[in-house]
Amino acid sequence: MKLNLRELKEKNSYSKEVELQLDKESFTSLKNYKIEEPLKFVGTIGEKDNLIFLDGVVQGVLILNCSRCLEEVNYPINVEIHEKLSRNSGNEDEDIIFIHNDIIDLATVLENDILFSIPLKVLCKTDCKGLCQQCGTNKNFDTCSCEDSSIDPRFEKLKDFLNNN
Repeated sequence: MKLNLRELKEKNSYSKEVELQLDKESFTSLKNYKIEEPLKFVGTIGEKDNLIFLDGVVQGVLILNCSRCLEEVNYPINVEIHEKLSRNSGNEDEDIIFIHNDIIDLATVLENDILFSIPLKVLCKTDCKGLCQQCGTNKNFDTCSCEDSSIDPRFEKLKDFLNNN
């Protein structure tokens, strides 16, 4: 979703209410994730002292995979957005996003904040048992007869030492 900031200049307005629905096709990096329904952004965009401020909230549900058992997990998104943008490429503040020709791709800006809000490890439940390392059975739903004889390779030599005595 591209937004033209010339409208703010032409109307001598300092802020504008923005409401968007963003589907999977709006994003580039979030295409790797399933989106339950379009994500909703509600906020304002405004200009003050040659800086453009984008503030609001993105809400929706992503479908992620559990880090242990790979089952799908509905992960609610409720991300506060507070971004500063500038037309001045000489601005050296790392927190400011540079824009060209008064056009902002809001999906790209929002996508970065959403990606940073997703945890590295998502679990379907806190006591998820995961998958059997040998047969792949989901231990949350089924048991298997596999022996858990896997040994941390760092301790493999200790096993030999104990067997010799």
